[in-house]
Amino acid sequence: MRILDAGQPDPTGWIPATLRFDTEQEAAETILGFHNQIRILSPTSLREKIKKMAQAVLDLYGKECEKVDERE
Repeated sequence: MRILDAGQPDPTGWIPATLRFDTEQEAAETILGFHNQIRILSPTSLREKIKKMAQAVLDLYGKECEKVDERE
């Protein structure tokens, strides 16, 4: 990951930045590591990829949590 540009914080504390990654997969994995502390404005394809990856995690752990709850 390379930071190409970073601005000043806006009134809500968000800092606009332009980042460059070697691959979209690398970008998605890195961004997911920031949890809700980063917001993707573009490209749209990356936003969609992150949504799909996050949904896959929810699907996996939702099913696992249901199984644990049933055993209790």
